[in-house]
Amino acid sequence: MQYEGADVFNPALFPPEGEVDVLGIISSRRHLEDDLYNSHDQGSQQEHRRTSIFGKPIVEKGTGPITPGYGWQLFRSKPGYCDGSYNAVCGREPGDKCLLSGHEDSRGGILGNCLSGWLVMDLKDVKHGIIILKIETYHNPNTSTRTAGWIEVNDGKSRKLQTFPDTFAFDYAIDGRITTLDRHQYKLFSLDRRIGPNVDILQVMDDPTFPGPKDVEVGIRMRGCGRNLAFSLSHVYWG
Repeated sequence: MQYEGADVFNPALFPPEGEVDVLGIISSRRHLEDDLYNSHDQGSQQEHRRTSIFGKPIVEKGTGPITPGYGWQLFRSKPGYCDGSYNAVCGREPGDKCLLSGHEDSRGGILGNCLSGWLVMDLKDVKHGIIILKIETYHNPNTSTRTAGWIEVNDGKSRKLQTFPDTFAFDYAIDGRITTLDRHQYKLFSLDRRIGPNVDILQVMDDPTFPGPKDVEVGIRMRGCGRNLAFSLSHVYWG
């Protein structure tokens, strides 16, 4: 980064005195709770339709800790703390044309493939039993340089539009409890929540009886595709 700390006041980020404050109006809007409940009920119906057609995912009880893999890497990430707020200390790289622009969009993520092993994350203070992953599946397989030359998961150590092969499987683990989605289940479970071409939203936890707040360990991995697919985890949401 060129520098850290707060920026000087930028009048372009605030409405002129006497003008309508659109941000203030939006921030004070009424939350339509009934619509949220209806959306949840509709989502439950979609979940029932998916499982009745393709069967339920395979759920296994963990037999031990989920060991982090060696094959994950940061991809197109900006330096600093980039949380989307107007005053975030983010970017400010030598090539930026305007350091006060506050531009944080970089399509960054944590990149891996089916040889990368487990990506393990500790989510702090999960309160309501909800965890959602945003995954991009459009990346060229060659962008995953961490696994270059590997022919097996973790290189044998312990620790564009793409076609999913029939052998593909996606695993996610919640505190050691592993759930497996095969090729058809993964594509169907993420399809209803797809927000763009080859950008998937996976809700890996929705437990209204969750005894929070407490920390939760989440792990993901892909199997059965070698280096032929590249995935980038760009966001993890939890509440």
